[in-house]
Formats: sequence, C-alpha cells, structure tokens
Amino acid sequence: PKLLAWGGLNALFIALEATLSAHWRARSRGMASSRPWLHRQLAALGGTTFILLLMAMNMVGYSVGLGGISGLLRTAAGTTEALWILAGSYVFLFSGVQVML
Repeated sequence: PKLLAWGGLNALFIALEATLSAHWRARSRGMASSRPWLHRQLAALGGTTFILLLMAMNMVGYSVGLGGISGLLRTAAGTTEALWILAGSYVFLFSGVQVML
C-alpha cells in the first residue's frame, strides 16, 4: 500500500507541476522582462514549495507511509519548534533554488 500511495502521489504531483508551470509560463511572460526580480522570487517560492512536497511524498513511499505522514503533520502543526524548523528549511531550500535559477 505504501508504494501504491507513493506512485499515485508521484503521478499527481508531476501532473500538478506540469499544469502549474505551463500556466506560470503563460501568465508571467511580461513579468520576466518588466520585473525580473519579482519573477525570480516567485519562481523560487514555487520551486521551494514543490521540493518540500516531493520530500513529503518520498517519505510516504520510502519510510513512514500515509499514516506516518499524517501523524507527523499533526504533531508538527501542534508545536512551535516544528514550525520554526519548517520555516528554516524553507529559507534554506529557497536559497538553494535561488542559486539554481
């Protein structure tokens, strides 16, 4: 069941990424030339969010399963330390995506 859930989530997130990136490219053509800094920041935010989603998806498939990830999210939402760690990882990954753009 873990690998089946992982495969379904993988297909869902790849389809979501393809749809959103095509929509983003179509809508942001003017922004890339008129406001390149804002375009870069928004692209990095999207990339960072997608990296975190892929990390959660791989946790479902390779380690904790659906029950484990829901318990992890429930625990993380209830503590401020977990939210600080999530914010720190978001900033760290955002910096890495900025380098890759």
